[in-house]
Amino acid sequence: MATDILNDLPDIRKAIADSKPDCQEGYTDVFFFGVPSTGKTCVLMGLSRSQALRINLAHGGGDYAAALQQYTDAGITVPRTPGTFVTTLAATVSAQQRTDAFHKINLVEMSGEEFAFSIANNENHVFTFEDMGSGATELLKNNNRKVFFLVIDPTANVVRINRERITSYDEMTGKPIVELEWCVVNQRTILQKMVNLLENPSNAEIMKKVDAIHIIITKSDTLGGPVEREERAFKIFQEKYKNDILEPLVELCHEYNINAPTKYHPKLYTFSLGTFYVGGIYEYDQTDSNRLVKAIRNSTEAIKKASLWERIKDTVN
Repeated sequence: MATDILNDLPDIRKAIADSKPDCQEGYTDVFFFGVPSTGKTCVLMGLSRSQALRINLAHGGGDYAAALQQYTDAGITVPRTPGTFVTTLAATVSAQQRTDAFHKINLVEMSGEEFAFSIANNENHVFTFEDMGSGATELLKNNNRKVFFLVIDPTANVVRINRERITSYDEMTGKPIVELEWCVVNQRTILQKMVNLLENPSNAEIMKKVDAIHIIITKSDTLGGPVEREERAFKIFQEKYKNDILEPLVELCHEYNINAPTKYHPKLYTFSLGTFYVGGIYEYDQTDSNRLVKAIRNSTEAIKKASLWERIKDTVN
């Protein structure tokens, strides 16, 4: 029987309104940067149902995470993330081949609109994380370790985006006056500027906390079968992004000792939620999501579980 979005699934707008950013201290914050409609939220949908990862639904973004899980189960994608939305999904990843350790992470969900607008409309060409907006800046400036993923849609070159912006306030009522603004952004240019933003010395204190930067090519189901899509994704990245993005990114990673296990080179991952059918309905396959969880695990430090004796001492103290 077909899923009734209105009656069988939670109201995604209410879930967004009820969720908030809440980066747990001592976790690693995982950010996904990209222009709107590149599939960042789809990545989170996939991760939310990966059996390799456990999300805590009682934390700040719990309502949103629960909604993503239910939409994933139904094989339905959620609408584009609103321009001012930022939340975090607190999660735990078991350490590979170890039962006495685990990895704690905060998956950061933020709109690509603010990210793209801040960079595309930067008239003074001063690229700092202060331009990110949407509350993402405060998350970036906290003391947690970081992992960055740059998200690329292989099917799009230019994206037209719009957002609502408060321009002034009514003198009589005090209510905000909202105007709609729009711009056309080139995905390749925005990603190049994103790398320039990471290179800016004013962001050095943030970059010192970054342990890994990797690339995700989304919508990989459009690139062919499992073997073919890997080859095509690599070819697309090499042809479009190697000179402007990859080479300066490697230099940046070397400067801040990022991606040390891979000799400062970012890894390239393909991602798809599963098999898509007519009408945008899909059958979830956690293969790509599990690979991303493994990438996150390999990029973060394991936390050893306290022994029984250590827990007893903590209780006594």
